[in-house]
Amino acid sequence: MRIQHLKNLDESELDRPLWRYLTFPKYISMLAYGALWFPKLNILQDKFEGRMPARVDTEMRAEHERLKQNFHPSLHDQFDRMNQRNVDDGRELTAVSCWFLSSNESSKMWSAYTANCEGVAIKSTVRS
Repeated sequence: MRIQHLKNLDESELDRPLWRYLTFPKYISMLAYGALWFPKLNILQDKFEGRMPARVDTEMRAEHERLKQNFHPSLHDQFDRMNQRNVDDGRELTAVSCWFLSSNESSKMWSAYTANCEGVAIKSTVRS
């Protein structure tokens, strides 16, 4: 399999360990369907998933303020809501599979992803 260039990831990092923590029922589902589940960002418990970085938000708002000069005032509220709409739409349209990059297992990840029930940790690499 050919590994394509991944932004901000060099060849030496492709073999670093990745972990996927699952409850036992989710693990059985993965085996039964032969597939990973990719939830939308907007259904995850972490409300910060998919959030626009503060610096980007600030820069985009400044650009929107400059652009407002070219449009009728009745349209200005659309510019004011644009960043939040982008985040909301992105959270609706983006699906993810959450893996943990670490050389070792993590007790915090065990508790966060298995919710004190029986679970499974899958160890892999980016290359795999």
